[in-house]
Amino acid sequence: MCVLFGVSLVAASVGVWWFAVRTVAGQQLDDMVLGAFHDTVPGWMTSLTGFGAVVSSSAFMIGMAVAMGLGGLAIDALRKRWWGIGQVAAFAVVAYAAARLLKEFLPRETLVRTVITESGAPLTNTAPSGHAALTIAAALVLVCAVPRAARAVTVLLAGSWSVLVSLLLVANGWHRPSDIVMAYLLVSGLALVALAFTRRDGMDEPGTRVSSVSVQIVCSVLVTAGVVACLYVAYVVWQFAPSLDVGPEWMIAPAVAASKVAFAGVAALTFGLVLTMRQLTAAPLSKVGLVGAPPAPPKA
Repeated sequence: MCVLFGVSLVAASVGVWWFAVRTVAGQQLDDMVLGAFHDTVPGWMTSLTGFGAVVSSSAFMIGMAVAMGLGGLAIDALRKRWWGIGQVAAFAVVAYAAARLLKEFLPRETLVRTVITESGAPLTNTAPSGHAALTIAAALVLVCAVPRAARAVTVLLAGSWSVLVSLLLVANGWHRPSDIVMAYLLVSGLALVALAFTRRDGMDEPGTRVSSVSVQIVCSVLVTAGVVACLYVAYVVWQFAPSLDVGPEWMIAPAVAASKVAFAGVAALTFGLVLTMRQLTAAPLSKVGLVGAPPAPPKA
């Protein structure tokens, strides 16, 4: 299941890139949202001074990602999960390297003139977002490392931070919305593939493998909300695509709103799937069961 979901998310990231970069409608929609996004967020997000300037700085985002990643590795070390350390470290390196290499080598041809292309902004490829990929990878490292009791609250906090970073990146003009969505799908897909290689030291101890009510609730809510949000965004894009050549002003506000829903929705879906698979790999249904070994039949 980990590999199936992981490959599906990576394939979805390819689809997002193709629509946003290789089609006229995708470029128009992306640049329309990017041009208007700045004016639809609270002022502190784009402020050049104070708290907003600190939070939206590249150094702070990278620092938070490093702190989360090192925190996850430290937790695994304290729990003496040596294979787990290598597993999450390899995932983080591969995920960030993939994002950087794709951003460097994926082509981007300007298919249509937009407000962004006429503004003098760089026209090179920006997908996927490196800052978003680093933040998401570090957040998922932490989610995979914490013990069962902390998994649900960790995924909520780490996922919320990743959404805030996503909003900041677009609001400050660093990335197009599709760059963010692609980063979520790519990194979380690789995380799920990495979970397929979980070994015994990454599992809860036999006899303590119990289901978690908080994880069940959070996973159900996140995955359901994520699917609904993604379907809503897909419907909006489908409705807008035929009229983007005209560029009506009324499209801008709902398109920006849909992009915010997309960030929250894809974050909920991907983090919910990773949390689900992490719980299943940590407490698998096996011979020892979730709560210990079953009674053995009497010997003949």
